[in-house]
Amino acid sequence: MPLDYTSVLLLSPKDSTLVTYTLTNEDGEYQFKNVERQPLLIKATYMGYLPVQKELVLPETGDLEVDEIQLMPILQELYEVVVKAAKAPLMMRGDTLEYDASKFKVPPGATLEELLRKLPGIQIDKDGNIVAQGEQVQKVTVDGRRFFGGNTKMATQNLNAESVSKLQLFDDKSEQSKLTGVEDGVKEKTLNVELKEEAKKGGFGKLSAGMGTDGRWTANASFNKFDKVNQFSVIGYGNNVNQSGLSWDDLQEFKGSSAFQYGDTGDFGFNGRGATNYISFSGGDNEESFEIPFNNLNSGYSNNQAIGINYNYLKDKKDFNSNYFYSRSDQSLESFNSRTNFLQDNTSFTSTDQSSQNNMAGHHRVNLRFQNELDSANTITITAKGRLSSLTTYLASHQELIRSSTEQSQMDRNNQSDKWSGAFQGTAIYRHKFKKNGRNFAASISDTYSKADQNGIQKSVVDLMNSTDPNTYFRNLDQLNQSLNGSNLIKSSLLFVEPIKKYFSGRLSIISASHRAKQTDKYMMWNRATPKS
Repeated sequence: MPLDYTSVLLLSPKDSTLVTYTLTNEDGEYQFKNVERQPLLIKATYMGYLPVQKELVLPETGDLEVDEIQLMPILQELYEVVVKAAKAPLMMRGDTLEYDASKFKVPPGATLEELLRKLPGIQIDKDGNIVAQGEQVQKVTVDGRRFFGGNTKMATQNLNAESVSKLQLFDDKSEQSKLTGVEDGVKEKTLNVELKEEAKKGGFGKLSAGMGTDGRWTANASFNKFDKVNQFSVIGYGNNVNQSGLSWDDLQEFKGSSAFQYGDTGDFGFNGRGATNYISFSGGDNEESFEIPFNNLNSGYSNNQAIGINYNYLKDKKDFNSNYFYSRSDQSLESFNSRTNFLQDNTSFTSTDQSSQNNMAGHHRVNLRFQNELDSANTITITAKGRLSSLTTYLASHQELIRSSTEQSQMDRNNQSDKWSGAFQGTAIYRHKFKKNGRNFAASISDTYSKADQNGIQKSVVDLMNSTDPNTYFRNLDQLNQSLNGSNLIKSSLLFVEPIKKYFSGRLSIISASHRAKQTDKYMMWNRATPKS
């Protein structure tokens, strides 16, 4: 009987180093192309069978047709002994291609990336991404855990090659499919790194800084530490080059295994897209967002600082994720606008506006998440998020209106605004998978409370040059505004999913209920005077 996916290796007779490899097709056939004519060994290995190895004598010209290789099943009592004695550099285990890291030699102190460059079938592109079997590797896990979020380069460039025991390459299910049990046809090329027992703890960090002209500077620092069940990371940055968020890679590195969580909102019927959940990202330092900002470039001239701490606990079927992040920004904006309108009677109007604005913002964010797989069918997820923000804005401007070289009016404004806002969101989700593959049930409840208070002062002086009424030469505005806002939103919903076909399922949002309480109070005090000349 033909054995498909049998590993067929060409080795050097001197030291048994791997020259090249291939896998058999469904008919047990294989082919090597462009092989250098030299003494070779051919070795065939398959899980549960005795490996076979023999010498090859290549002809001086033409191709070589190798005789059929017969593999014999291993007796159960001898299986472990044979596997240890005849360990191959790589072999197929079901749908997983497994590499034995000890069979590929790299210099002392080499990184995992350098080891990957030695593996047949794997390449590293110019950007440091892993390409395996013609596809880009989307996930790198360590001992089955996603320690580095979606940042594959963080794992390959920081793990030591000497600490690696095995490398396993396979197509993993999407996070949605794992959660719901419904096959969605989406596969993610995944590389799992198995560490040696003595290497299952470690740490790494990085520090970068730069200076430029006009007093420009930037600095970033981070440190990560992990063991079998714990992950700890701290990150900080400061600059005056308008960068007010983390880079995408730094965000993944900082959050680690908590970088991606699917379906934590519990919005089975409230998101306006039926029962489909999407992963969304916040790109700026938005005071309304619970998420850590990333890749945000401010306009104007800003001075920014931030610090964050993240801790993840991963053991058995229990995951706990937590992080705190504080960011502040001092932004200056200066602008000058001039606009001229030409009329048919050869007259013109010119308006100019010169302004200077300063925004000072500070944001505290806390995120907690606990997930417990009670058993293979039942999962509970609890999340808590909080934010506290302050924003102070100063604006000074001068406007002029000129008609045919004659000044008509001018206005000076001085405004100030102080805003404080805070919010808390708690969500609990229960999921159950039925015995029928793809059929599942979910229930959620969440409460979001937010409060925002704002005080503002508006002052302006208008000078009307051509006014014929002496009492209206000047107009003053001195106004105090106060706004108090608060809201509380409670939501609950039930979801039932029934598979119809392999990659299609019917979703029914059974109950979606919400209650919102909102209060807004606005106060205004103003004094408007028109002094006489």
